[in-house]
Amino acid sequence: MNQPRILVSYFFGPRTIPLGEACARGFEANGCTVYRFNSQVSHPLDHFGLKWLAKLARGLHLSDDYLVNGHPWSNLRYRERCMEKAIANFRPDVLFIIRGNSFRGPFLKRVKKQFGIARVVGWWVKDPRPDDPQLLADSKLYDDYFCIHRHGYKEVDGIGYLPALGLEQRPAMPVGNMVPPPRSRGIVLVGGWSKRREAFVRPLLDLPLTIVGPGWKKRGRLEPAYWSKILTSQLWGSEVEDFYRSGKIVLNITSWDPAVLTGLNLRICDVPALGAFLLTDAAAEIAEFVEPGREVATYTTPEDLREKALYYLANDTEREAVALAGLRRAATDIETYAQKMARLLISIGLAGVAE
Repeated sequence: MNQPRILVSYFFGPRTIPLGEACARGFEANGCTVYRFNSQVSHPLDHFGLKWLAKLARGLHLSDDYLVNGHPWSNLRYRERCMEKAIANFRPDVLFIIRGNSFRGPFLKRVKKQFGIARVVGWWVKDPRPDDPQLLADSKLYDDYFCIHRHGYKEVDGIGYLPALGLEQRPAMPVGNMVPPPRSRGIVLVGGWSKRREAFVRPLLDLPLTIVGPGWKKRGRLEPAYWSKILTSQLWGSEVEDFYRSGKIVLNITSWDPAVLTGLNLRICDVPALGAFLLTDAAAEIAEFVEPGREVATYTTPEDLREKALYYLANDTEREAVALAGLRRAATDIETYAQKMARLLISIGLAGVAE
């Protein structure tokens, strides 16, 4: 198949997670023609009562799915109609669906046959969920299926391990002992509220901490006395990069415990590539991407986090040496999305051409 046509389904736009765009550009770097389908499309009536009906149905634990996805005005059905129009116009060889928002099995089967699609590929990019059968059930709807973590499936399930970590492009190799940019903030954290994040944040509330993320001000979470530490609920694109660079310490607290459940978030590679210092929760998988203790720093417990934070706030030279080592690793060795998509193309029977 020469120059395959690939429809990528995920979130696209200036105020969305950039993973979909990075993958689309990665495919294009491999000689593919790409259509970007924004799976966040919602029915025009969604804001006029339908979403509240769906919430009510979920809250009442109704077994009948009709009120949520079964009726023709649901977001799922509307998303499928929009997807079918895109397929009819673009005529892809491959559907690459980042999960992400879902599609029904009968719909995928029908459009594959109707429009002659060679492969329907799924990529689970959600967090690991113990005892949740959704991953395995979802994987059976696709010709090829990948997951960003190693939890919840076995080799016989036919799911490939494909971590999401990567770089859209490598940073320039730093020359000599590069002078670090000014760090105007102490500890910076990007992430919505979760029980685990709050447990690790509480020992840091007397330190120079700045949080970006939704949910922290809801009742029963951070007390109003600490709301001054919350800069905003959202930052996007270059705003996030500037925020990371402004911090002496970029703190990463995974929503799940990565020492127990596998899987890492994108900050493991994103932050070192910006020349910033990353302090992240310890996990064995980190060593597959960067070297703990030399290119990033890790912690295990809330008490250990506080001790490490105090140490690196007080030791500028050592902290910036770690940041510089991480930047050098990103400039030479962290996988790019062009390389990642080349590996994916090969694994589904197509050839990648990324250098």
